[in-house]
Amino acid sequence: MDLLLLPCLYGGKHLHLLAVKITNCFAIVLVYPIVSPGRLCGYSSFHRWASGALDPESSTSGDVVTSVKRGVWAMIAVFLGYCLLQAPSTILIRPHPAIWRLVHGLAIVYLVALTFLLFQKRDDARQFMKFLHPDLGVELPERSYGADCRFYVPDNPTSRFKNVWDTLFDEFVLAHIFGWWGKAILIRNQPLLWVLSIGFELMEFTFRHMLPNFNECWWDSIVLDILICNWFGENS
Repeated sequence: MDLLLLPCLYGGKHLHLLAVKITNCFAIVLVYPIVSPGRLCGYSSFHRWASGALDPESSTSGDVVTSVKRGVWAMIAVFLGYCLLQAPSTILIRPHPAIWRLVHGLAIVYLVALTFLLFQKRDDARQFMKFLHPDLGVELPERSYGADCRFYVPDNPTSRFKNVWDTLFDEFVLAHIFGWWGKAILIRNQPLLWVLSIGFELMEFTFRHMLPNFNECWWDSIVLDILICNWFGENS
């Protein structure tokens, strides 16, 4: 059957049920055979091999740092595998409910990791991030956006509107637009989006003494962030 004819053959309230049945069929064919006994034994054997239990005398098995790295990634992989197969499904069914179950699992892993890091000292938290990747755990340079809030800088040799251009062509402009575009898809409530948008800028204003990136000019925070970037992302 041509999928383009489905809206004509089925009413609006029945089309959703049909989509659920189609995705369930794909789940039976593509996803759920993963839990067959043979494949389950294969995955268990792979975990035993990756953990180093089959060769306890090897140098990598005796290395505490390597063992912790493997353990952290294996723990995350096992949890995400459980979410992929057994987590409760949401109202999102396209392209497949399992994908959104996996996204939900990633969100839980992120929340648990932030909760753990909240109870660590700053340097200890950075050292822990090195277990995930050696390039992490290094203090990045911070930029203060509120050092000079002038629109017009007559003494600048390159551009008299340098502060405005540097802010407009910053990577956080795209981060605001695409970030609030994603939030709009998830929340789908315009008043709540406005509350969150303004609340986030208030949070930046509150904690700007802790992070130089939160120190912004008033026109950057109110005009560029709230009224332009966030509004454009919410209404795209």
